[in-house]
Amino acid sequence: MSRLRFETASEVFEAFPALRTDIRAAPGPDELPLVYLARLLKPETGAEAVRFLAHTLPRRETVWWATRSVRNLLGKDVTGPDARGIELAENWVREPDEPARRAALEFGLDASQAAPGTWAALAAGWSGGGLTLGEHTANAPADITGRSAMVAVTLASCSVPVARRWPATQACLEAGMRFAAGGDLGM
Repeated sequence: MSRLRFETASEVFEAFPALRTDIRAAPGPDELPLVYLARLLKPETGAEAVRFLAHTLPRRETVWWATRSVRNLLGKDVTGPDARGIELAENWVREPDEPARRAALEFGLDASQAAPGTWAALAAGWSGGGLTLGEHTANAPADITGRSAMVAVTLASCSVPVARRWPATQACLEAGMRFAAGGDLGM
């Protein structure tokens, strides 16, 4: 069973208008999201494919895909803030309650912005609920989970040597496409 939030690629762009400036290729009027994503699956549009996929899945599934991708791209020995951020994001995926979301958010706001695990935690932390700063509370912008997941995957891909970067990113995208279609997220 499909995990996609949208029936057409155009609906993704309607829900997240900023993607129109981030992704050059326009989808066909009734083009399916995975068909459109397959068109983006090449080195010159790989970053656009990451951005699109991160906005196509529901928030929880987006965070799960991002954490699996970051782990895959960083390698088996993930340590430091990356390990903690990924752990907190995965905790929220397993148990998407308010305490898990807040723990991920608090970590993400205090951790290094250069660490992919920080952005995975922020993707979980900004997945819903209120964002409180001092006395003020606001709802998270609709696209912030997707944008944070995209940053996590993009930063992690930068850790891969250039000669292997596209194949490694492509593997994450292909796994995400299988997952979106209802399969598992094995990488």
